[in-house]
Amino acid sequence: MPEIDLERLRKLRDQADELLATLIDDLKPFKSTDFALGFRRTPTSVAEGPNDVNVTTTCSCLMGLAHAGKLAKFYETEPPSAVRDVMKNIMAAPWQSSGLIENNAFTSTLVIRTVGALVRAGLLPPDDQQKLKKSWKHNAHAPKTPRRTLSEIAKELTGHITYLGITPYPPAAAVVYWFVDGVHHAGINLGAGWGRLFSYATDEFRKQRSLVVARHTAMMDPVAMAMAACLCARLHSILKSSGRQLPAVTADTLPTIIELESSIVDLFREQTASGIWPKYFPLFHYKDAGSNFCYTFELLEAVLLEFGQKDNSIFLNEIVVEGLERAVAACRAGRLETRGPKGGIGGASIEYCGWNSGGNLETLKRGQPESWATAVVHMFLHELIAALSRHIHVRLIRDYDATIPDPESKGLRGLLDIKVRIGDKELSLRKALKEDLVRSFENYKGDSAEELLGKPVRRKPISALLFGPPGTSKTEVARAIAVSLNWPLVEIDPSHFLRNTFQNIYVQAESIFKDVMDMYGVVLLFDELDALVQKRDRSGFPDTESRFLTTYMLPKLAKLHNRGRLIFLMATNYQENFDDAIKRSGRFDRLFCMGPPTMEEKCKRLDSFLGEGKETKTGGMLLLKFAKEDSFIYDQLTLYTFGEFKSFVSKLGTSNNIDSELKRRKVDGLRAAVEDDCRTVTMRLRELDFLNDNQYAKQWKPGKWSRLADLYKADFSKLILPDTADPSPVMKYILERQKSKRQ
Repeated sequence: MPEIDLERLRKLRDQADELLATLIDDLKPFKSTDFALGFRRTPTSVAEGPNDVNVTTTCSCLMGLAHAGKLAKFYETEPPSAVRDVMKNIMAAPWQSSGLIENNAFTSTLVIRTVGALVRAGLLPPDDQQKLKKSWKHNAHAPKTPRRTLSEIAKELTGHITYLGITPYPPAAAVVYWFVDGVHHAGINLGAGWGRLFSYATDEFRKQRSLVVARHTAMMDPVAMAMAACLCARLHSILKSSGRQLPAVTADTLPTIIELESSIVDLFREQTASGIWPKYFPLFHYKDAGSNFCYTFELLEAVLLEFGQKDNSIFLNEIVVEGLERAVAACRAGRLETRGPKGGIGGASIEYCGWNSGGNLETLKRGQPESWATAVVHMFLHELIAALSRHIHVRLIRDYDATIPDPESKGLRGLLDIKVRIGDKELSLRKALKEDLVRSFENYKGDSAEELLGKPVRRKPISALLFGPPGTSKTEVARAIAVSLNWPLVEIDPSHFLRNTFQNIYVQAESIFKDVMDMYGVVLLFDELDALVQKRDRSGFPDTESRFLTTYMLPKLAKLHNRGRLIFLMATNYQENFDDAIKRSGRFDRLFCMGPPTMEEKCKRLDSFLGEGKETKTGGMLLLKFAKEDSFIYDQLTLYTFGEFKSFVSKLGTSNNIDSELKRRKVDGLRAAVEDDCRTVTMRLRELDFLNDNQYAKQWKPGKWSRLADLYKADFSKLILPDTADPSPVMKYILERQKSKRQ
């Protein structure tokens, strides 16, 4: 089957995002004049008393806002305790709806699911479900009981599976799914009740699936089949994450994920051209309002929650993608706009926008949106955007050949440390990377990175420019950060920008940045992209095209930074020709000059340079001892990059004989070896001798040096080098070390 085009998925996501943007404006007019009383069902609904709370409507609206992460913003003019106040009133109100008996399974389920949604969104502590109590009994004939916690109510509802039915209807897969979703996120352990739920889910799915496959038009109910599939998928997930708490249940009792996904594809085959599904069998019957059916967007929200995860394959299926496109088109076509009284009859007239489920003919004839249906549509839209974002991200990780971290790698702990100068202080690069970048995303490691879709990182360092001599492990730093967070590493170099020739570089650059904006939970390394960010006012600037490239890159990097969903690094040998605007905060939060590992680190990790063989415990100590006895040896070997040091010690000996070779050479022999070897390395200590000449000594402080450490601390702000030639690599490095910044 051909792969679904990414642009098609992006277009669908953009359409959903446009509709979701109206969430707060859509629900605000439905808010009761007393915020603690929750929401009204329609523009003309009026309170029946001073403490009247429409429980099911309010629960739907709270869930819609919580799912989209908008509840705090919605109540921004209210006290921070607004959510708790609303929940307190919900617990005190009668749990009944449109003539259903009090404490019926439907209303009880919606309350439990709402608490789960609030816990999931971080708006209620998990243990609050033990504090919320209600006078509750599962049927009119049950004995009166003292106030019960939600956990106790949930366990009572699973005492017998029929308790989840709404008299005289048996339990509906949709209601049972919503119940399980609530207890799962609220952290309620049902004990033996889990076994009854597993048995019900399996039996219900098998029954509904067989009717659909048999095309039994009189009895089949594809919506019930899909909701049973969602229930089974959620139980798979619960078992996977909480298996130790469910010892009497195994995955063998449930249908396989392949069976469940296949049923979802069949569901979309039954979708009408309008984007909705026919009404099959009702979930239950309202005494005052008639039959209640599973709303199309309640169905789709559940399907996306369970089958829109990165491990699911339904987004590879043309039938499903077409169906979701029809559903979004139905949202656009079915959006209602009407005017109604604010606060019920007698209030000032305001505009109401949203959706109507079609369950009440009177409100539908008047073109009035319903708050609960509006909230449900927004829940669907939110889950659709999240599911599309996941699958676009997974495709991009594959297309860019991302490196998946090796779980055996040590991350930053395995990185040979480098000293970085920040102001007047010498800091550990390893520590700075951990404190400045890794810590910003410490709550988003591994699979938790998906939370960045709804909670991007703000006002914390997330980017760094890594510069310094060649061979100073810039790519290794990116890999180490990726391993520390258990994130993929994506590397982008000039070849990505030049795939379609230089003439099309802007088109390719636009495509690349569109892709990286869709990534999250990755370490992104821009490597050797110097030509794209050169100074725009430099004399002898190579060409106008490069100047425009720099101008193009500035807002792109700023937008990527504001996105707050990943760490991005740019690696270059020297940053002196980079445009100053590129290096400002808001694009790169940290500027780190990458130098060679310290001499102590090289000697401490000598085994890593010598390759396979027996470990040497004394070779590194002996090498460091000799180096400290001769400042030339110490300082010159300090300037050796990882590769240069590895080549040098390999000439001295192997892991099997390095100790004896060092003892044989002693200090004088080691110095001779260093003097001979350093003629071919990048940074040579002797090329710094000119700084002690009178011509230059007066231009810097303190004006003389004998050890490399003196130059690391020196002030070169007034040093003027000859214009006839570029500074030597080692002089460039000494000057660059002073450019590191924490912005």
